[in-house]
Amino acid sequence: MTPAVISGDELRFTTTADNPAGAPSATMRLFIDDDEKTPEVGLTVEYQANAQSPLQRQQLDAGISGITVEYLDSRTNRWYPAVGAAAITPRAMRLTLVAAEGDSLPGLLSVPLVVPTTQQGQTVVAGGAAGGGAIGGGGFGGGGGRGNGGGGGRGNGGGGGRGPGGGGGRGPGGRRWTGRRWRCPARRTGGWSWRGWPMIRNRRGVAMLAAMWLILGISIVSLQFALSGKERRVLALAAADRGQGRGIALAALANVQAQLDQAARSPASGNAALAVTRSGDPWMGVDSIYSGVVMLDEHEVAVRARDLGAQLNINTANEDQLRLLFQAVLRDAGLTERLVQRILDWRDVDDLPRLNSAERDAYLKAGALVLPANRPFRDVAELAMVDGMTPQILALMSPYLRVYGQGTINLNSAPEAVLRSIPGMTPQILSNVLAQRSRGMRIASVASVVPGATGGRGNAGAVIAGQIGALAVVDTREVEVTIVATAGPSALPIKVTALLQRNGQSATLAWVR
Repeated sequence: MTPAVISGDELRFTTTADNPAGAPSATMRLFIDDDEKTPEVGLTVEYQANAQSPLQRQQLDAGISGITVEYLDSRTNRWYPAVGAAAITPRAMRLTLVAAEGDSLPGLLSVPLVVPTTQQGQTVVAGGAAGGGAIGGGGFGGGGGRGNGGGGGRGNGGGGGRGPGGGGGRGPGGRRWTGRRWRCPARRTGGWSWRGWPMIRNRRGVAMLAAMWLILGISIVSLQFALSGKERRVLALAAADRGQGRGIALAALANVQAQLDQAARSPASGNAALAVTRSGDPWMGVDSIYSGVVMLDEHEVAVRARDLGAQLNINTANEDQLRLLFQAVLRDAGLTERLVQRILDWRDVDDLPRLNSAERDAYLKAGALVLPANRPFRDVAELAMVDGMTPQILALMSPYLRVYGQGTINLNSAPEAVLRSIPGMTPQILSNVLAQRSRGMRIASVASVVPGATGGRGNAGAVIAGQIGALAVVDTREVEVTIVATAGPSALPIKVTALLQRNGQSATLAWVR
């Protein structure tokens, strides 16, 4: 037996005992590939049939799943596992290779190695005892093979090459392979420790999983940005549609204003009778003439013009006017009185309730969601918040009411219920107004429908005519224009409301919203 030779990742030694085919010498090499991903243990045999024959190599590729290292105690002459062996001087070391499931490792069971001395804290393998088992045609001596043990080549053991062991190999000093992980001797107290070497695991597929998670994360972030971008795009498009729709509506309003301005300046037409009629009221019939659907480029715009003199302004009407109007429509004196008082309490500036009315405390007690505003009504629909005002009553009263304008009533366009609310209006005067309108005749003046109004200042007719004339007019002076426009098929409609007033021979825009 020749001394073991440590060479890089291998441990070699030569023996002449039981060589294959009677060869005079053979070399066993035990090595362990300690790659963290694919650990490998192997055994290679080199031998010569005779001195003149070429060197032949035989490699045993059987998988090895476990390697154990034992030492022979000099005192008890018994084999013990190599735990804490760094503090003991053994007489011999023995390694055992365990074949993986399904593989075979014929003849190689254990290799005892003699350890005579130590140098610089590393075990130097001087030789091996007779090996166990035969490889090829004969038995092999020495301590070799791909297993982990005492003097093995690449195995884990005393002076081994790559394996962890006394002082050799790839593993730091003292580390050894247990079949699943590396063990290394403790630095101070001796013995074996699991510290110092990473776990060897099967990491196949980890990169693919990491890439898949990365792609998933990028996809989620991209989707979030896409959704956020879509939401902002929708909001931007909606804002653009609203702006475009409002621009179309304002263009239609300007068109209506221009037509009314033209009518105020040039009331004459080809029909002489109509010219005479329009000379007194150039905006007569505004509800039918200027209402309808008009085209602005490719956009359809709905226009509705309304003579405000045909409705009663609930913000300027007094108690008697409201009472006369509601009584004329509802024909219920008790209900009329309650509603009139509560409408007046809603728009006055105090919290003092009127008779048969309700103020803030009564609304709170009733659990109302909206309390009296103590200001003028902003819209006719606000009447729905008044205590006692039902949807049915509001639907009946809405055609006769408005919330803005000067408060005058046009005798030529106001319905009968609104005409009844005019102070001084008697049944006879009302009958004269309705009869003249039914014959298609325009009322030229208040005095023309008041009996005895032309008899002189002091008579009763003149007094009544003056009382009616304080609120009533015979021409159209204020026009409410409501325009609904859309910028496209998918855009929401935009509604614009404006008030146009006749000022001499021009149409003036009072406000727009």
